[in-house]
Amino acid sequence: MAQEKPTNKVRHIKSGLRFLLELVDCGNQMVGELLGRGLVDALWSLYHQEFMTIPTKLLILRVLDRVLDTEQGFKV
Repeated sequence: MAQEKPTNKVRHIKSGLRFLLELVDCGNQMVGELLGRGLVDALWSLYHQEFMTIPTKLLILRVLDRVLDTEQGFKV
């Protein structure tokens, strides 16, 4: 018997990643808060989970790119 795919989990992760994309656009103070809470490490560990689909991995990379494109993200 095959195990069901965790579609709800992946759906919630994708919506959370889209929310992070919007939070990064809110300004440097928000980016600083996110980085202070370990955002980059959390995203990187999430990227390496076995249930991550390719579109979700690409979305994680988009968030990382947007964060690292800021002044504070560049210093990390």
